[in-house]
Amino acid sequence: MINKSYDYKSIFEKAKSVDIQDIENMSIKVIEKIKIGFIGGRTIDEEIQSDYSLPVSSKKVYGNNKWDKSINETLKLQVYENMYIKSCNDGRVKKIDNDKLGNYILIDHGKGIESKYYNLSDIYVNVGQSVEKDETIGEIRGDTVEPKTFYFEILYMGKTQDVYSYMVT
Repeated sequence: MINKSYDYKSIFEKAKSVDIQDIENMSIKVIEKIKIGFIGGRTIDEEIQSDYSLPVSSKKVYGNNKWDKSINETLKLQVYENMYIKSCNDGRVKKIDNDKLGNYILIDHGKGIESKYYNLSDIYVNVGQSVEKDETIGEIRGDTVEPKTFYFEILYMGKTQDVYSYMVT
């Protein structure tokens, strides 16, 4: 016997509150764990957590500067003094361009992992160039009166990852 007294309005409201991005991210993590179960190794999260570093400091607070996480998972840092920006891991420079967040570098680290460094004052690398972890790739000129904002992202398969919790200590 089928119960026909469903509260469709509450089910519809619950369905509207589901974030498709969260479902996609959870699905990717499940697929990663299944893959690792078959072939061994580490998940992308584990690899980023253990092998990657922040491009300027591994602390939430750096002098007067403080890391912050924006809504779209991009890490941002107010810069009050000149800072050299370093590659977070070995890779190859895939793209150098300018967009609404300023001059940026995109580095391909393999396995679908990329890093993006925004709002750079100077860029010291070229497209196609290989870079090593902690190699200086650019500079941002800070200002004590009007600080600049440096933005940093890690992408997996083109999607920005939430790395704040394990990259910023």
